[in-house]
This record gives sequence, structure tokens and C-alpha cells, in this order.
Amino acid sequence: MSGNPLSRRILMRHCVQALALGVLVPLAARAETDQVCADPGSEDQGLRKSLSYVEQSADATKACGGCGFFTGTANGCGECQILQGTVHSRGHCDSWSPRA
Repeated sequence: MSGNPLSRRILMRHCVQALALGVLVPLAARAETDQVCADPGSEDQGLRKSLSYVEQSADATKACGGCGFFTGTANGCGECQILQGTVHSRGHCDSWSPRA
């Protein structure tokens, strides 16, 4: 056998570390955006559905956090006057209106 086994070990260690980072970092980022603020049992799901409410806005400039009907809290969740309940600051619905 030719070659340096120490170099192979180092290469393998770097490969495993890169693989772990490639899996763990996206999972951590996803966990942050997967937070659901509304309690499906206590919120008016019909109203949310009719206004196309989603927990993650497709357009960051039109997220609940920038809406005039939103009052935020420290954990990313807040209250919406239109939806009459808890929403995520990164959410969006058809009634979005910029803060005055």
C-alpha cells in the first residue's frame, strides 16, 4: 500500500465535517422559519384561508412585520387585527397593507 494514511484520515475527517455542516446548517435555518405562531384549534382557519395567509411570505418586503395591522412580540409572533389572532412576523395575507 502506498500513500500516507494520516493524509487519508485528515481527508476523511474534513469530508465528514463538510457533510455534517451541509446537513445541520440548513436544518437549523429551516427550524427558524418553520415556527408556526397560530394555534390551529383556536384560530379562525376559514378567515385565514380566505385571505390566503401563509407563515412565510414569498416577498420579504410584504411580510406581516411590515404591515399596519400587525403588532409584534419578541419571539417573531404577533397579533393581527384583520385575522384576529396570532400570526408570524414573516407571514403574509391578501390584506397586507404597509405601515403608515
